[in-house]
Amino acid sequence: MKKLLLTIISSLALGGMATAQQTDAAVAAADTQPRKIISQQPDGELKEYYRTSTGYYNNFGTLTHVDVDGYVGKVVFDDRKRVYFYNIFSKVYNYAWLRGNIDGNIIRIDMPQAAYETLNLDENDRYYYTVYYANKVKVNDDGFELDSEKNYIELEVMEDGSIVQRGDDMIALCDENGDWLWYGDTHLNYQVFDSTIPTAPKTAVTEEWKLFSGNMAETVNVSIEGDRMYVDHINPEMPEAVAMGVIEGDKVRFATDQYLGQNGAYYSFFKSAEWGEIYDDRYDTYYEDYKATDEIVFDYDTARKRLKSSEAFLLNYGKSDVFYKIDYDKPSLKFIKTTTEATKPLGAEFVSVTPYSQSKGWGEAVFNLPQEDVNGDVLSPSQLTYQLYFDGELKSFGPDQYERLVREMDTFGYNFTDDWDIFVDGSKHKFYFYDDINTIGVKVINTFGGKSVESDIVTYDLATQTGIDDVAGSSRVTGVSYTNIAGCRVGAGTKGILLKTVTYQDGSTRTVKVAR
Repeated sequence: MKKLLLTIISSLALGGMATAQQTDAAVAAADTQPRKIISQQPDGELKEYYRTSTGYYNNFGTLTHVDVDGYVGKVVFDDRKRVYFYNIFSKVYNYAWLRGNIDGNIIRIDMPQAAYETLNLDENDRYYYTVYYANKVKVNDDGFELDSEKNYIELEVMEDGSIVQRGDDMIALCDENGDWLWYGDTHLNYQVFDSTIPTAPKTAVTEEWKLFSGNMAETVNVSIEGDRMYVDHINPEMPEAVAMGVIEGDKVRFATDQYLGQNGAYYSFFKSAEWGEIYDDRYDTYYEDYKATDEIVFDYDTARKRLKSSEAFLLNYGKSDVFYKIDYDKPSLKFIKTTTEATKPLGAEFVSVTPYSQSKGWGEAVFNLPQEDVNGDVLSPSQLTYQLYFDGELKSFGPDQYERLVREMDTFGYNFTDDWDIFVDGSKHKFYFYDDINTIGVKVINTFGGKSVESDIVTYDLATQTGIDDVAGSSRVTGVSYTNIAGCRVGAGTKGILLKTVTYQDGSTRTVKVAR
């Protein structure tokens, strides 16, 4: 047997290489070698399983393995006793099928088999393929070694239809010389999966609500039938996803591990969670992350049609471990009322501000614009605009500083972006600015039926890194002073609980408590 050296080929970055399927023009021009990859789904009966395995991969030069849970295992059975497995490597998408043969209830995958290919450009600007192969690697006390004498793995079809690997050997991705590239899987287990997505009865009353969490604000459908509540469109990428809760008076309980559908290469689940400290026995250390819980409980205001929770839920890959794509921390849901008049919108909430730097030539402001009014009712983003104030003056933005703007602008639509200086992500907005300023303010405007109502201007003091509500309107700031709780004037750098007083050009003042 050939002993494998655990060395990584630094020039090989499998995850970033183009595949033949991605570059049709290049394929046509390529100096191709015979194609051995089975890239098209073979004829036969396609079955989809809930797959688990132990996946190995190159983590920036370190050999790492993880438990893979909830992978969509696609398997084709043809009428010639052949069985094909798609994307058998969980940590590198090879977009190819590996072939096995079935005898009774035993499936044998003989190797080497062409499993992955990359399209490369030589020194003469000609395209060529590099092919990588699936091989069997034995896992033992000494490490890993290529099994060239019995280069196959076997899987057993169980009585319930599941397919389980026999033994602990790994199906590994290797180069043409048989050197392992640190990608592979072992303990393959294809479980029969028959979970279904909850469906609201046709008789249920369905309404549009808004789901809020952090800077996320998604429109969802909420359906109620008896003591059941169904929430769908939780994630725009999975419009078929539905989570079901049970109404118990002023509470709604959503159980964990509800099936939501396929999300890419994984089965996705609604998983309830809480933030906390987790012990990692592999490295004997603690870290903070979400921990799974049995359910998430919402407080339910039936009169105003609102849900609110101090917990969290996740759009999770698989159901056994916490491995999430999106987290919804302290989520709330609110019924979207029919708009009859313009109401006062909530003011902006600053997330972070980077002061202008002469060496860099720019500063950056990040703030959230709530899609709610001061009464807590949901507002449509189409009704909302906003303005920025630099040192208390309304700022006009033009092509001289903002090259992707085509005209002067002092008012921006809620979802406006130029993809260069002005960005939007849900309710979070990011603005680059090129003025050396002391304060930056944001005013939100709600317009409906020809009438506009403005929020208070929320101002961020760049000198002291403090955000304040400017009830004095757009007056210029002329002075800032600090006193301690005894009433004695102190410097801006004093530690403790201070009272900050802002004086405006019109003589009005605003005092807020700050902690340093």
